[in-house]
Amino acid sequence: MKNQLKRSFLLAIIVLILTGCSKKQVSVPEINLKVCDIHSEGYPTVVGLHEFSRLVKERSRGRINIEVIADGIEGGEEETLEMVKFGKIDFTRTSCALLPVIEPDFELLFVPGQYRDAIHFWKVIDGEIGSRMLKTLEQHSLYGLCYYDSGARSFYSNDKISSFSDLKGLKIRTQASVPMLEFINALEAKPVPMDLREVESAFRSHKIDAAENNIPSYEATGQYKVAKYYFKDEHSRIPDILVGSKKSLAALTQSDINLIFEAAQDSGAVQKMAWLEYEKTALEKVVAEGSIITTPKLDDRLKTLQKIRPLIYKHFTERQLEILNEIQNTN
Repeated sequence: MKNQLKRSFLLAIIVLILTGCSKKQVSVPEINLKVCDIHSEGYPTVVGLHEFSRLVKERSRGRINIEVIADGIEGGEEETLEMVKFGKIDFTRTSCALLPVIEPDFELLFVPGQYRDAIHFWKVIDGEIGSRMLKTLEQHSLYGLCYYDSGARSFYSNDKISSFSDLKGLKIRTQASVPMLEFINALEAKPVPMDLREVESAFRSHKIDAAENNIPSYEATGQYKVAKYYFKDEHSRIPDILVGSKKSLAALTQSDINLIFEAAQDSGAVQKMAWLEYEKTALEKVVAEGSIITTPKLDDRLKTLQKIRPLIYKHFTERQLEILNEIQNTN
């Protein structure tokens, strides 16, 4: 009886030891990462990043956690992009407008006047051309994960604009990109590169007559108070992009990297819906407060853009012109 008890006791100890070892073997440490954005909670890109984080956590069964850090706490877009490149931050959301200094071909995605409409834009961005562009970032220590919506840019002024011809001779605040400067020149207006934060005071002091941006920015910056005429021509679309650090993700398995890529791509649907709702709310607000929205006639828009396109394209290489032609022919 004593021997039987001893054997049972020893057997129980062995089972406990083996069970403990088994648990030790299957336990996997958590992976904690972070993604940054300069925008505040509730802004569409931040909504998209939270969805990205949620999907990664869900699909990794809680093993991979991505903390969303908003409000520019880690720095501006240029700073965080540089930090991601060197592995100091894992992911960041940035405007594609910053990427040509890293990979020049990204400029081809936001040349003014090349997209017929939003449908055409997303066929290019979500298609073969957009995918190739994302892939080019890998040679610069970055992963291009997905594109986010940031709407269409249009002109606005303190005087009524009802056609492209009304822009002739105006001093127009714009971004300092060569295609955009060429676009303003082609419209026989004067481009005035300027920081976004200076625009409202520039309107008040008559340093500029007009500016161009998307509806949410027009509303959020308060510029609708000094420029109530919004000419909704949608001449340019500059997508946002979610990028990851090849350096900081090097410790992950290829399976985990694939999971992150897929989650980023899938988060885009939520972000796009959030953008449409945000844009609708911003438009309703500025109209309620006195802004007058004018949409150009389709023929006027197409003829004007077709006429000035060669003037914008003149500084591109032959290879880049082939890509621009591919964009134009995407259906």
